[in-house]
Amino acid sequence: MSFFEPAPPPPEPSERQWSPPAWDRPSEGSLPATLAVDAVLSQEEDAVVAIPHLDVYPNGFRVNVAILLNPRRAHEIQGLVHRGPMGMVRVGVEFADGRVGGRGLRRGPFDLPKDDQGVPTQPYVGFGGGGGGTGGWRFGAWVYPLPPDGPLKIVVGLPPPANSESAPRSTDQLCAPPASGPGSSGADGLRRDARASDDQTPAGASAPSSRRSTM
Repeated sequence: MSFFEPAPPPPEPSERQWSPPAWDRPSEGSLPATLAVDAVLSQEEDAVVAIPHLDVYPNGFRVNVAILLNPRRAHEIQGLVHRGPMGMVRVGVEFADGRVGGRGLRRGPFDLPKDDQGVPTQPYVGFGGGGGGTGGWRFGAWVYPLPPDGPLKIVVGLPPPANSESAPRSTDQLCAPPASGPGSSGADGLRRDARASDDQTPAGASAPSSRRSTM
């Protein structure tokens, strides 16, 4: 006979399972379609800043930013970079219908204006991962939702020197990224790639808890 009293029976499993909202991260269980951009935003003696490609998901897209440092001055440059409140770089977007995202200094999704279902009513731009070393850095910015038809503007603010204000040192713009296929351009190419990404969602993957962006 055990010294301890028997443990209570485990609780019944809940029928409701938590799943992330459909807007603050890429669709889970989905392989992104890759939209090649290969755009050099800034090319100076100390560093090159580029957007090599976008990762397109059914519910949004990720902007990939690469900063390649001059290998002869990499350590010196890293010591001069000021890491402001938003990190190394700031990324913003402007849709063809005039909506903008990423302009403010929000650190998260909590203070965004939302509708009755908790879905943002303006584009959301959040940190999408990154890292680097002595040779440079790579950063991702997650953007929700997919843009409407028409030109898409992506704005990248570069980090200022450590002894300056925390505002970006300079801003470079990329308008209407190249099409993903014949006859498509700008946001149209993003939406076409999103359909391809949606087709690659594995069977049985859990659906997001909020409504999904539609084409």
